Amino acid sequence: MRIHPVAPHEIGPAETAVWQALRAGDPALRTPFLSPAWTRIVARHRPDVRVAVFEDATGRPLGFFPVQRPSRWSAMPVGAPLCDYQGLIGAADLDFDPVALARALGVGRIDFTHLIPAQAALAKAVRARDHSWVATLDGCDDAYVAAKRATGSQSLKKIEQKARRWVRETGLELSTDCHSRDPELFERLLWLKADQCRRTGQIDPLGQRWSAGVVRDTFASDDPDLRGALFVLRHGGRPVAYNYALASGDVMHDWLMAHEAINDRFSPGLILVREALRCAAASGVREMDFGPGPYQHKAALATGQRPIARGFVGRPGLSSAVRGAFYGVRDLCERAAPAPIAALPGKVMRRLDVWRGLSSA
Repeated sequence: MRIHPVAPHEIGPAETAVWQALRAGDPALRTPFLSPAWTRIVARHRPDVRVAVFEDATGRPLGFFPVQRPSRWSAMPVGAPLCDYQGLIGAADLDFDPVALARALGVGRIDFTHLIPAQAALAKAVRARDHSWVATLDGCDDAYVAAKRATGSQSLKKIEQKARRWVRETGLELSTDCHSRDPELFERLLWLKADQCRRTGQIDPLGQRWSAGVVRDTFASDDPDLRGALFVLRHGGRPVAYNYALASGDVMHDWLMAHEAINDRFSPGLILVREALRCAAASGVREMDFGPGPYQHKAALATGQRPIARGFVGRPGLSSAVRGAFYGVRDLCERAAPAPIAALPGKVMRRLDVWRGLSSA
């Protein structure tokens, strides 16, 4: 088998059709972040994007592995840290040497933060495990509600109670804009998100020109392979909360959310996500993926979880040794250190990965 890197614009219609067929055949690959359109959008704003193409002896494509290469030392999944899923677009049992993949891409190692762990050839890359939150809709809100109730969850009931109390106490109705195309509302979401990061001391994922450009391009996209979906909650006609998702086929990935600094006690963001699920189901969406993270709305509204993993693959050398040492310290602390210290190496690694991804274009 041959592995060779190409620029995204070198992926022609025939290769794109194979890419899409591979995604269609595996539910784990249907996320918008593993679509050809996502790689093309990121490549508009990052000159370091490459796609490793796996071919058999006849030149037939067997798989694709898109990355960005911030340096000769390491590669990261394409669009990192904006992407919530990473992995090989190919058969789960495709056998290849991960070291050969790093060599073909001309880097010392390839880092993962949200790897699909079911891919056999990358099993040795896994150093830590996590999960994403997923809501199964099957194109029907009634089915979603029934699935939540079957688990004994009271989340939907509590959200509805908050919405009714908000209306009752203010005398103003709530309404939702589904799939809004209003650029002013979209820009308001981006401003609120940046302001939230400034107030909380977090790294703003949209604070770089390339990352902001990627997000804006997804909103402008009309490609069925990757399109943006903006949901807006209005209170008395006034926009108060914003939720932005990416869609690919019948799969939607909840991505960005923010709300105005009013009426926090009514949880406007949570109410909007619930309404976004209702809108998504009505438009035929089969699944809403909330991505990873210990956030209230994800646990409250998900019907299940999907495993993901962190890790790296690489050639023997300094680059791999440094990354391995980081994971060694992290593993040791998580096993033996007191709780406040145990989580510190993981937090530092995540922050460094975000910074590397954002600052290297």
